[in-house]
Amino acid sequence: MYFIYLTLTLALLMLNLAGLTLLTRRFVPSLALARAVGIIGFCLLMFFIEHFIGLGRLNWVWPITTLLSAYLLLQQRAELRVGGFWKTELIFYGLFIYIFAWRFCFPSIYPSSEHVTDLYFIANYFDGTTLPPLDHWYPPHRFNIYYAFQHYAAALMGRIFALDPGTTYNIAFALILALPAALAWEFTGHYLKAIWIRAVLLVALVSGGTGMTPLLFFVQPLAPNLNTHQLAGALSERIVTGQRFIGLMDQRTTAPIGLALFPRFNPADKPNPSFEPLELPEETYGYQIFLGDYHPPSGGFFLLLLALALIAAIENQRIGRIGQPLLAATLPVLMVTNTWVLPLQGILIGAWLAYRYWQKNPPDWIGLVAGGSVALVLVYPFLSGFVTNVQTTSIRFVTMINHTPLSRFIGMHWPLLLLVLFGLLNPQQRRFSISLAIVFAALLLISEFVYVDDPSGGKYERTNTTMKWWGWIWTGGLISLGTLGSSSRVRWIRWGTIAIVLLISTAVLDLSRYFVLMDKNDMGYLAGHHWLTQDPTQAALVNFLQTEPNGIVLENQYGDSYDNTTLYALFSGKPALMGWPAHLITWRRNVIDVYPMKERIQTFYAGNLADSLAWLQANHVRYIVWSPDDNKDPQAFVRVQQQISNGYHWQVFYDTGTYRVGVWIANQPTS
Repeated sequence: MYFIYLTLTLALLMLNLAGLTLLTRRFVPSLALARAVGIIGFCLLMFFIEHFIGLGRLNWVWPITTLLSAYLLLQQRAELRVGGFWKTELIFYGLFIYIFAWRFCFPSIYPSSEHVTDLYFIANYFDGTTLPPLDHWYPPHRFNIYYAFQHYAAALMGRIFALDPGTTYNIAFALILALPAALAWEFTGHYLKAIWIRAVLLVALVSGGTGMTPLLFFVQPLAPNLNTHQLAGALSERIVTGQRFIGLMDQRTTAPIGLALFPRFNPADKPNPSFEPLELPEETYGYQIFLGDYHPPSGGFFLLLLALALIAAIENQRIGRIGQPLLAATLPVLMVTNTWVLPLQGILIGAWLAYRYWQKNPPDWIGLVAGGSVALVLVYPFLSGFVTNVQTTSIRFVTMINHTPLSRFIGMHWPLLLLVLFGLLNPQQRRFSISLAIVFAALLLISEFVYVDDPSGGKYERTNTTMKWWGWIWTGGLISLGTLGSSSRVRWIRWGTIAIVLLISTAVLDLSRYFVLMDKNDMGYLAGHHWLTQDPTQAALVNFLQTEPNGIVLENQYGDSYDNTTLYALFSGKPALMGWPAHLITWRRNVIDVYPMKERIQTFYAGNLADSLAWLQANHVRYIVWSPDDNKDPQAFVRVQQQISNGYHWQVFYDTGTYRVGVWIANQPTS
């Protein structure tokens, strides 16, 4: 029954997207662009409105929009048969199904990478209150400390289709990553007729290969005689190595060719006793599919490919005057989606402006200013609170000892460097090709000489910068320069580009084997918590909280981050008293009570907090979870029960006398 429900939900979603595409196509002729612009436009308008009035539950919307979408499809059915609509839709559906298959087979949301933080961002927007919403990790504060427009958009979808937060996460993940791939296909279609070359470019993009990918077959060969589980683990490590080789995996290689090409750091060469090689990852678009994070880089890739597709449509006269306003609008939207790459997209659009003057065909400045201004007005209510609450960062120069070692830089980026060279020499679309080659080469150079000085330090000094920037530069360069190079009339440029793209696409070999071999114990459980709730007791606890009235949930603190705290609250759609301390400190400005609160929570769970009942009531705690992880000291439960029994009653789900799982519930609801 669940799979019938899921299929119907996805069909309704696709029907609504098709209707939105048809509406937007009245202004944006390209179907792929119309779909992307329609989704962003709808979500942006709702984002603006809900900063003034929260619209609450929206599950009444989908029957209306579904009927309207069906009407539009029926009304235009004759035109759609010959207009390429269904061909474009099928390509998008194919991409969505591929990416959704990853989430369907591996849907778990657990404390790894940024799974839980992204679920938390989405959960903040589920209540439908006036924005900014209550911070579900730090009540009573408001959540205005993170660029989370894509998380708002996911929650909006979940509210419309009455989905739980975890299912919303997994469906939205497939959607936000299918959209840029469809736009990449759109871009290639402006310059390439051969479907197979376009397909190879798309495979290279979606598989997430890097310059290290073909080298790893020699640098990090798989050990012989591995069982299925071991082989899946080895493949996973090699996929990660392709992205996180520099400063991490390069220090672990034992293969002779790996040691020859990338010698390990010699401790005797340390410039100072505390020096460690910097970890410099490159997380490409395709790697996000493997990683499973619904994180801002995904939205950044979406807006990057949207900008490239708009530029191609403008230059090939496939879009009217609205193209340039839409291009300018991507910058304000990026401010609330992934601020890290805003400078890069600004430079890309600036390079296009310079190209237009080089062509003696100046851009439409009125249209650009108008498009940027409208988008800026729509995001302004968010920015007015956001900019005063976040940590400040600055741009700094990379010191000499922190530059990327040359062998590693070439190993990771050699395909892009060659594509840049081909772009400079390509006579096809000469000025356009040169402009793109210069801009992506310049961005790669900039990333090597400046970085964003965030709270990370030591070997992580440049980690966030390269992780966010290199993947964006790689994705834009691969699709734009790879397309132009593959369309070149010069044979050695054309076939050289195709050879590079094919080598990158060898990522498919490890990726497909991993997909087949990896355990799929949680397959189909899109709520994301089956890894936790396959235990009947914990399932009963989560189900109970899901059906109870809203209120703050207290869960124990087990560390600073990447642990199980707040999972019961998040999966039940309720705020927790406090989330991961290290993340709250990173995101917020002038936070002084996080670690004192963590200490009080741990003292409470030990049964040693003075005035426990008064403290709980002062913090408006309605539910107190006692999980399996809280049973290390059986007497702690007894002490807590004695301290709070006058204000809370115990709901048991498992009790052996010394081992208990359950939740305390406030006798009187707190405000």
